[in-house]
Amino acid sequence: MADDKLVTVATFSYAAEAHLSKAKLESAGMRSFVAENFAPNWGITVGAGGVKLQVKESDAQKATAILKSQKKK
Repeated sequence: MADDKLVTVATFSYAAEAHLSKAKLESAGMRSFVAENFAPNWGITVGAGGVKLQVKESDAQKATAILKSQKKK
């Protein structure tokens, strides 16, 4: 869908963690976005609820499964 909204599939304390997971999703052919990355000000990032990894709503279930399999390794 062209108007698919973005949803958050994971939240991280550090931008580097979010970017590693973003790379994992993109290697699986899924577009993803890192949001609320206020680096280098870690305090603002944590205060805003962390660094968010987002995908299109239609990809959320697949993205969540990929990220869960990444945690198990």
